Amino acid sequence: MRPVRVTRIIHGKAYSTATATLLAGDAEDWDSATRLLYATHNGRFFVVQRETDNSEEDTIEPLDRPEAADMFLEMEENGLTEVPFEDYFPDFVEDA
Repeated sequence: MRPVRVTRIIHGKAYSTATATLLAGDAEDWDSATRLLYATHNGRFFVVQRETDNSEEDTIEPLDRPEAADMFLEMEENGLTEVPFEDYFPDFVEDA
Protein backbone atom coordinates (compact mmCIF):
# COMPACT_ATOMS: atom_id res chain seq x y z
CA MET A 1 0.00 0.00 0.00
CA ARG A 2 2.06 2.92 -1.26
CA PRO A 3 1.53 6.41 0.12
CA VAL A 4 -1.19 8.20 -1.80
CA ARG A 5 -2.26 11.79 -2.11
CA VAL A 6 -4.59 12.84 0.68
CA THR A 7 -5.57 16.41 1.51
CA ARG A 8 -7.79 17.58 4.36
CA ILE A 9 -8.49 21.01 5.81
CA ILE A 10 -8.65 20.83 9.60
CA HIS A 11 -9.31 23.94 11.68
CA GLY A 12 -8.38 26.17 8.75
CA LYS A 13 -5.06 24.41 8.07
CA ALA A 14 -4.44 22.38 4.90
CA TYR A 15 -2.70 19.05 5.46
CA SER A 16 -1.60 17.43 2.20
CA THR A 17 0.62 14.46 1.50
CA ALA A 18 1.39 16.02 -1.88
CA THR A 19 3.28 18.93 -0.30
CA ALA A 20 4.43 17.40 3.00
CA THR A 21 7.52 15.29 3.68
CA LEU A 22 7.02 11.61 4.50
CA LEU A 23 8.97 10.84 7.69
CA ALA A 24 8.04 7.31 8.72
CA GLY A 25 5.64 4.38 8.43
CA ASP A 26 4.44 1.71 10.83
CA ALA A 27 5.47 -1.43 8.93
CA GLU A 28 8.52 -3.14 7.52
CA ASP A 29 7.56 -2.18 3.96
CA TRP A 30 5.48 0.59 2.41
CA ASP A 31 2.95 -1.85 1.00
CA SER A 32 1.97 -2.91 4.54
CA ALA A 33 2.02 0.51 6.22
CA THR A 34 -1.31 1.70 7.61
CA ARG A 35 -0.02 4.78 9.48
CA LEU A 36 2.25 7.30 7.78
CA LEU A 37 3.85 10.24 9.58
CA TYR A 38 4.36 13.51 7.67
CA ALA A 39 5.80 16.99 8.31
CA THR A 40 4.54 20.10 6.55
CA HIS A 41 6.82 22.83 5.22
CA ASN A 42 5.49 25.01 8.09
CA GLY A 43 6.75 22.59 10.74
CA ARG A 44 3.42 20.94 11.57
CA PHE A 45 3.03 17.18 11.82
CA PHE A 46 0.24 14.80 10.90
CA VAL A 47 -0.44 11.12 10.56
CA VAL A 48 -2.37 9.49 7.72
CA GLN A 49 -4.37 6.45 8.76
CA ARG A 50 -4.71 4.21 5.69
CA GLU A 51 -7.94 2.25 5.43
CA THR A 52 -7.18 -1.25 4.23
CA ASP A 53 -10.70 -2.43 3.43
CA ASN A 54 -11.62 0.46 1.06
CA SER A 55 -14.89 1.01 2.97
CA GLU A 56 -13.75 4.38 4.32
CA GLU A 57 -11.51 7.20 3.21
CA ASP A 58 -8.00 7.57 4.57
CA THR A 59 -7.93 9.99 7.52
CA ILE A 60 -5.53 12.71 8.60
CA GLU A 61 -4.88 13.56 12.24
CA PRO A 62 -2.77 16.59 13.18
CA LEU A 63 -0.16 15.91 15.89
CA ASP A 64 1.70 18.24 18.21
CA ARG A 65 5.49 18.08 18.20
CA PRO A 66 5.89 15.70 21.21
CA GLU A 67 3.23 13.34 19.80
CA ALA A 68 4.98 13.33 16.43
CA ALA A 69 8.38 12.67 18.04
CA ASP A 70 6.95 9.76 20.05
CA MET A 71 5.28 8.31 16.96
CA PHE A 72 8.49 8.66 14.94
CA LEU A 73 10.48 6.77 17.59
CA GLU A 74 7.83 4.05 17.73
CA MET A 75 7.86 3.72 13.94
CA GLU A 76 11.66 3.78 13.88
CA GLU A 77 11.73 0.70 16.14
CA ASN A 78 9.05 -1.23 14.27
CA GLY A 79 8.84 0.13 10.77
CA LEU A 80 10.28 2.44 8.17
CA THR A 81 11.88 5.86 8.39
CA GLU A 82 12.75 8.20 5.56
CA VAL A 83 14.83 10.75 7.49
CA PRO A 84 17.00 10.80 10.62
CA PHE A 85 15.11 11.65 13.83
CA GLU A 86 17.39 14.61 14.62
CA ASP A 87 16.56 16.29 11.28
CA TYR A 88 13.02 17.04 12.47
CA PHE A 89 13.35 16.78 16.25
CA PRO A 90 16.80 18.17 17.17
CA ASP A 91 15.49 19.61 20.42
CA PHE A 92 14.55 16.08 21.57
CA VAL A 93 18.15 14.81 21.30
CA GLU A 94 20.57 15.23 24.21
CA ASP A 95 24.16 14.26 24.73
CA ALA A 96 24.57 11.18 26.92
